[in-house]
Amino acid sequence: MSNRPPPGSVQEFLELLGEADTLKLIEAAGGQNLVLPKGVEQPGHKLHAKYAAQFGAELLAKLARYFGYARVQVPLAKKWRMHLYRAEGRSFADIALLLRMSENAVERAMSGRLADGRAGNAIPVADGRRAPKPGKHHDERQTAMPL
Repeated sequence: MSNRPPPGSVQEFLELLGEADTLKLIEAAGGQNLVLPKGVEQPGHKLHAKYAAQFGAELLAKLARYFGYARVQVPLAKKWRMHLYRAEGRSFADIALLLRMSENAVERAMSGRLADGRAGNAIPVADGRRAPKPGKHHDERQTAMPL
């Protein structure tokens, strides 16, 4: 268990399924829109076999009962999963394989650094650009250009 709080998109799944089953669902169907038509939890339904093979019949039944036969978007929650996997003692290489990312990207995300190596704590200004670092030369012509 990581001490990092889960994102809001995962919270409802955690309350319904618990951490282990939520992780199982996200690993199997993260990023997908699951269509849960009426009767999908029944073994004879055409989508039952697909979903049951993907993440299990028991999870499918819970999802169908809770979401009431709707379209459900399963979140990816990569940062949250990174911290869970790291808390389990997994290496950056293992995490990268599970999340289909590079090891460097995982290491940067875990450390909070930006891609160019700077600390990831720079505060963006209102128009989406980053504020200049204190003490650095600031060329007004570059930031005055319209976006």
